[in-house]
Amino acid sequence: MKTKIIVFLAAVVSASFLQASVTLQVRTQLGDSSGAGTNGLFWGVLVDSTGNGFEVTPTGSISAFDFTSDGTFGLDNYYVGSATTAFAAPFGGDGVALNTNPISLSGDVGAGDSFGLFWTDGGDAYGFVTAAAAVLPSDGSTVAYNTVFTSDPYTAAGTIVPEPSSYALLGGLLALGCVMHRRRA
Repeated sequence: MKTKIIVFLAAVVSASFLQASVTLQVRTQLGDSSGAGTNGLFWGVLVDSTGNGFEVTPTGSISAFDFTSDGTFGLDNYYVGSATTAFAAPFGGDGVALNTNPISLSGDVGAGDSFGLFWTDGGDAYGFVTAAAAVLPSDGSTVAYNTVFTSDPYTAAGTIVPEPSSYALLGGLLALGCVMHRRRA
């Protein structure tokens, strides 16, 4: 009897350390700044983990952001998609975002949090879209959201502004070029 209780307690303690996760099946088209469904776009899911609204809007400007790895955007959590957008005939052709990698429900991220799709055209444009039904499911679920995100293709309508250091670098190169040109003259 004593052994059974110890085994049960060990199972409960070890289960408390495991992190539950969910996988989202999106299956929608994402587009570039002209609105054309485009293959090779980096995309992911942005989770409003604080419940105070998203740190990004569908239009506007953001600073440079790494869309290729999990991280944070302001107070929101970002999870990269399982692959870049690709051709998928049953779902509209080019620029289809399919599944996410498993998203851990831990820390600030939990079932019931709102999420949106966040992507870049690889240049100076980003896109963001969310919907009222875009809510993380319960632990261990795989849920299809292809009926939630239906305005295919979505357009990348926001602008990514280079970091100030990029402008400083360009300014420094321009100044160096002027000095070199003046010395040659």
